[in-house]
Parts: sequence; C-alpha cells; structure tokens
Amino acid sequence: MKPIPFRRPPSKLPVDPSRIRSMPAQFAPIDRRLIYDRHLCVLTHAQMALYLFLHCVGDAAGLSYYSDERICQFLRLGDAALREARQGLIQQQFILYRRPMYQLLDLPQLVSTSCPVNPPCAPSEPGSSRPSQSPRKSVGANGEAAVIGEIISQWCSLGGQV
Repeated sequence: MKPIPFRRPPSKLPVDPSRIRSMPAQFAPIDRRLIYDRHLCVLTHAQMALYLFLHCVGDAAGLSYYSDERICQFLRLGDAALREARQGLIQQQFILYRRPMYQLLDLPQLVSTSCPVNPPCAPSEPGSSRPSQSPRKSVGANGEAAVIGEIISQWCSLGGQV
C-alpha cells in the first residue's frame, strides 16, 4: 500500500484582513438576513449553493480553502459553473477569492431587488409571532423534494406568494 503524502494546508491568511466578516447576534447559525433582507433573490442557484457551502466549511472568520475540484464534487457543478458562480459572488461582494483562499464577507447593502416586500414566513402583523401563511411543501417535477435554490427562486418569481 502506497503511503499518503503529507500535504501542508495553506496558511489561513484572509484575502483582505480589513474585511473580516462579523456575524450578528442571532439564533440561527446561518445569517437570517439572507432571507429577510432578500439577499438570496439576487443569486443564481449555483451562487446560492457555493455561498452556503463556503459558509458551512468556513471558520469563524469566514475563511476556507477547498479546491475547485472538491467543491465541484460536493455541489455537482462543472468547472465553468463554479467559476461563474464564484465570479458572481465576488462581483456582488459576498466573497473574496485568492486561490486557494475564499473569504466570506459581511452581507452587502442591497440597492434594490425584484423580491417581494413581505416574505411568506414573515409575521403578518408587527409584534405577531404567527406567520401570515404556512409554507406548502415544494416538490420537483418528478415528485422529489425540491432543492432550496429552486424553492427560493420560485418564491421570488411568484412575488412571495406560496
């Protein structure tokens, strides 16, 4: 059996040390502003998947160094789709990238989006804890559960109505 060669991990230096992200105090481990501030509505499915993947594998400062090949395997993306998703996240200031280091940034300020004013799970009245509607289960064309990107895209295209 051939021994596995030792690979020293790259140093975890941020792409831009002045832009280390800060997480808001909240219950959810993933920033809820992605939904409530409608950040996801400006992203493609591949961009959503890449952002979520980087969030899951990143450290407290939002740094990770997965290879393109490994990310493509996890997300079932081709090389071109990964490059396009990464470039979109960079242009929209969700991430920084300097091979091999990814750096998640604080969520950008959105100028405007075509997303609905009230998300379907938002409280119907100020101070109310009850959602205005209960979300329906979403299924794909073949009856299987739909992926989160499809659900969010459908929600955005329907003006927030489910």
